[in-house]
Amino acid sequence: MWNKAAIAGGIIGMMAILSACTSSDGVKAPHKEPEKSIIAESLEEEGFVENVGWLTDSEILTVATKDETTRLYKYNIYTGSQKTIFETGSSYVTSSISPDKKSIYVQTSPGSYLATVTYIDPDGRSIFEQDIPSYDISFAWNEFSPGEMLLTSFAEDWSFEVSLVDINNKNVSNLDIDQPFVQWKSDDAVIFQDWPKEDIALNAPLMEESLLDGKRTMIAENLIHFNQFSDSLMTIKGTDEKGIFEYRFLSPEGDEQSTFTQSLLSRYSDWLVPYYDMIEGKGRFLTFAANGKGAADTDTDGFSLKEWDIFSGKEKVLFTDLPLEPLTCAPKGNACLYGNQLEKVISLVNRNIIHLLSVKGAQL
Repeated sequence: MWNKAAIAGGIIGMMAILSACTSSDGVKAPHKEPEKSIIAESLEEEGFVENVGWLTDSEILTVATKDETTRLYKYNIYTGSQKTIFETGSSYVTSSISPDKKSIYVQTSPGSYLATVTYIDPDGRSIFEQDIPSYDISFAWNEFSPGEMLLTSFAEDWSFEVSLVDINNKNVSNLDIDQPFVQWKSDDAVIFQDWPKEDIALNAPLMEESLLDGKRTMIAENLIHFNQFSDSLMTIKGTDEKGIFEYRFLSPEGDEQSTFTQSLLSRYSDWLVPYYDMIEGKGRFLTFAANGKGAADTDTDGFSLKEWDIFSGKEKVLFTDLPLEPLTCAPKGNACLYGNQLEKVISLVNRNIIHLLSVKGAQL
């Protein structure tokens, strides 16, 4: 009965370059060159699997399959250049980029109930590889030490084992934690919601557990969702008004940074937390927000995309009517990959959406 958080996320850069020109009186005056343009419909639709995320403000990691081989390649959204960095003949499952952009997690399935997790650098050089017996896998990067990952492997009966993967030292060690969906709180502590193991619950307390001595501390009660970012801990809990929830941001020291409230749509056994992402280091939190209230399966009002400044408490609406689909942010926060396969780009500079896929797109 585990309530698995959906996360999603990201943003990409379209940078203006400042230069100088000479006026008629000989005084140099700065001016902006035109914004670089994202190339639309430049990825071939046939064989396309997904865009994984941002490697830099201009390069994304893309996955495509051709002739029973899955390839991961770097693609520049401004120039259209691409470079294959990894190939596999095993069944591809998923990939993820580390917070510092120095490691890439690639999960494949060479056989039933077996996963191979491979860590490579952005140029495709192998760092570490491990076979893990599993029916399914959940993982979380360490925001504070990106060379580490928490990895939870599930058996078919949903029993599980939580492991600490030290990528650089090529080591996997088991952790004695009785909740599967765990995130890092610091280099030596983890956090998780203490969900009941048998009954369905709408909320649960957020706990912190030391990896040094196993000591547990409750951080907050009655949360429906949380996420630990590098500079903020986000928590979501209900208010006195049904369907209205408070998003709260806490500093690493536990001080409140800001809060805001918004409506969430209900589902059969929980609440729908819309896709969101944080532009790390800038305090810019992007989230979809339901335009209406009620049940998710009957909603017809759609979603808006909003931005919340966690330091100033200011909110602005970016788009008023978009499909609810994942998004993930580039480091400088000028654009977002968006879509069920992250196949589109939202420009936060020009407030438009660029489609990357084309039937006649570039050859891989």
